[in-house]
Amino acid sequence: VEADTPATEKPAIQTWLGVPLITGESPVGVLVLGSDQANAFTPDDVRLMQVVASQSATAIENARLYEEVQRRWQQTEALRVISQSINNTLDQRRVLEMVVRSAAKTIPAATRSTLYLREQGSGNFVPEAQVDRRHRPIPQGLESIRQQAIQQATRQRTPVRVAWRSEESEEADSWSVMVAPLTVGESVIGAISVASPSPEAFSSNDETLLNTFASHASIAIQNANLFRELSSAYIDLANHQEEILRQHRTLQALFDSITDGLYIVDRDMRIVAINRAEAQRLGKTPESLVGQRCDASLWGEAASEVTALVLDTFETGREGNWESQMDGVSRGPFTDRDVRTYPIFNRRGEVGQVIIFAQDVSEKRRLQASLFRSANMAAVGRLASSIAHEINNPLTVIIANAQLMQLDIERDSPDYPVIESIVEAGMRIRRIVQNLLDFSSQESYDWYETDVQATIEDALTFIAHPLRKGNIEVVKQMDELPGIIASANHLKLLWMNLLLNARDAILARDGLQNGRGTIEIRACRKDANHVQVQIADNGVGLSPQQRDRLFHPFFTTKPPGKGLGLGLYTCRTIVERHQGHIEIENNREGPGVTVTVTLPIRFEPPPDSAE
Repeated sequence: VEADTPATEKPAIQTWLGVPLITGESPVGVLVLGSDQANAFTPDDVRLMQVVASQSATAIENARLYEEVQRRWQQTEALRVISQSINNTLDQRRVLEMVVRSAAKTIPAATRSTLYLREQGSGNFVPEAQVDRRHRPIPQGLESIRQQAIQQATRQRTPVRVAWRSEESEEADSWSVMVAPLTVGESVIGAISVASPSPEAFSSNDETLLNTFASHASIAIQNANLFRELSSAYIDLANHQEEILRQHRTLQALFDSITDGLYIVDRDMRIVAINRAEAQRLGKTPESLVGQRCDASLWGEAASEVTALVLDTFETGREGNWESQMDGVSRGPFTDRDVRTYPIFNRRGEVGQVIIFAQDVSEKRRLQASLFRSANMAAVGRLASSIAHEINNPLTVIIANAQLMQLDIERDSPDYPVIESIVEAGMRIRRIVQNLLDFSSQESYDWYETDVQATIEDALTFIAHPLRKGNIEVVKQMDELPGIIASANHLKLLWMNLLLNARDAILARDGLQNGRGTIEIRACRKDANHVQVQIADNGVGLSPQQRDRLFHPFFTTKPPGKGLGLGLYTCRTIVERHQGHIEIENNREGPGVTVTVTLPIRFEPPPDSAE
């Protein structure tokens, strides 16, 4: 190209040579060469310039590609670091802060990045993490524009780009805002935005990159939420496991505390569980018995009968009952034991397991026998009462006629001592009959002032024969006692039971001193308000195990058939009705025990005198 230059001016460029810089199909620039001579460039110069332009275009394209690769590498590295953080940590705040830093750093035009989360309930978007690379204040009107962009992006569930220009500022103030929604499944949980103080600063590639950052942030939030839910579920599971373990320990303690036999067996008659008491009864441990089959080697003679009962419960789903027999035949571990079976149903409604409960009935049978003997004794008492009344009638005639004969005969007559002995014997029989009548009517308490010594003497009279037969000496040390409010008949029964127990304890001990047993009766006034009676013997004494059960009904230390086990129970009942106290202690020196009964002198009897 030749330029026209006036002659009067300084020499200037006369010729221009321009060659375009082309990369691919698009020009990216022009390489221009100028000369102050006219027609300075030859065709060879043009070809040379074309070669230089081509090389320059290639260099420019390579530089551009290098910058693009560097930028993509930075973006990829940022995404890699975020992904690694999501995998390595469940700290939501830490990951979200990394996301906004990476967005502001890898999107070239962005100077500010903010991440918002939706509040539960209100639905508002509040900032959760933020970074500002240039610390330039945001114009006042930009925040409302950004909130509108957030609402649009979350509503459309796609990224949104907005350009904003201030109309109030004297200087040109333009900003670009880009927002991408954070979604988890079908729910929008927040948004991430970037801003730049330049108009139209963000490209579609930046939009794609921001959307990628939004996806990573959503994953981090979802992972954190899942972790919280999992932690909460784990805590609930741990609590449930602890509760189950506690209930299991409680049930195991209850299971092992049962003294009767308790089994759980499956359909193969194998033991699933067994309580400790039953395992000890079989001479083994519960652990060694679990899984063992219930057969004759374990259950002995009763195996066939109990097995048939269990199998019937499996088949019918009904409870079963097997009562042991009283024929004296041994039935292995089920001798003197009743067996009941209970079905355990599974989810299908079938009997999956059966509970076997083996209850020891030997004590029950002993109590039944004691009650039977007690009923017999009561019948004998009623018969004795009837007989006593029948004896009284002819006895009254005998005593009355003997007394009349005494009046008619002189005292120096040889017949007088005979008649006198008849009267004395009759009176003695009358006292015995009266005591028998008193003891046969113990249903009610008659409260009146009573002579304690007289009740002791009457009791001794009633059991004089058993004491003489046992070669037992009775030693009395009784002070003068005041009359007390009491039921005389019941006090007589009290002393009689205690004296008979002392006699039995003496007869049960071998090697008595001088071949005789001794019962000491000591009565005194304990204090101003109480009297005390002690009955001591030199019998067998008590073991520590017996002391704890002495006053239990039907408990006896005597051989079977020798006692009902109601004597001391009756004694305690009588003493308590008198608002007194009874104690039994082994003698400190020598064998035997001492029974101490303390009774109040005066007290207010209960209004109902019926026993």
